[in-house]
Amino acid sequence: MKRRRTFARAAIFAFALATGVMVAACGGSDPDPGPPPIVAATDISGVDWHLEADRNASFRIEGTELRGTDSCNRLFGQVSITEGEPTTIDFGALGATRMACPDVTGAQEQMGRALGGSRLVEKPDESALVLVDESSGERWRFES
Repeated sequence: MKRRRTFARAAIFAFALATGVMVAACGGSDPDPGPPPIVAATDISGVDWHLEADRNASFRIEGTELRGTDSCNRLFGQVSITEGEPTTIDFGALGATRMACPDVTGAQEQMGRALGGSRLVEKPDESALVLVDESSGERWRFES
């Protein structure tokens, strides 16, 4: 009788353990999470986006106008945001003042490249914006 109870307890324990292992194995990440959510123009506009590498470099989009700084020079220009999968920003010709500051952090060069031409837009979280050059794969991260 005692042997039967011990066997029953062992069987229940083994079943519970096997069930737990199977549930844990099924709880892994989805290999295909699907397309990222569409980034709306309202998620981008009206926010000061600071270059992650140098928070003194930033830009802001209001409607179709861009204003900002590359940490030295004032930047200005026109933009067009196209919502979709993926959302894109087309930066028109960028104008800038010519203060001739040393580019110690590389922000002036990075801002010139990041805000030049057409860029894919990623929004990994509420306070971050990533611009991607589709042809080169170069990425620039900005934070609000």
